[in-house]
Amino acid sequence: MPRFLPHATADDGAEMTIRPARYADAPALARLAALDSRRPLAGGQVLVGQLGDRIVAAVSMHDGRAIADPFAPSAVVVEMLRRHASATRPAKARVRLPWMPRLVLRGVATTAA
Repeated sequence: MPRFLPHATADDGAEMTIRPARYADAPALARLAALDSRRPLAGGQVLVGQLGDRIVAAVSMHDGRAIADPFAPSAVVVEMLRRHASATRPAKARVRLPWMPRLVLRGVATTAA
């Protein structure tokens, strides 16, 4: 069952909503990808962020790719979409946030022995 999550308002007072993409959103997502000069988000689950009634950003829950309208204030929307996608996926399949470094512990077992 889709959940509509009103979060905050944009600078112009438009309400921001995060929701799963629907089949009817395909043309808007294709337009958004063309505006952002990126490949469309195809297949799998996609979360969209709307300001008012216009989709300004989308994030793939499959691979974490994002597309956004470069002519709208969409950076905050993309960040919230990524956080929501990361929180709703199982631990092994979470979308990595690009600003969080991955810590790799190599050789810990060999140094402890």
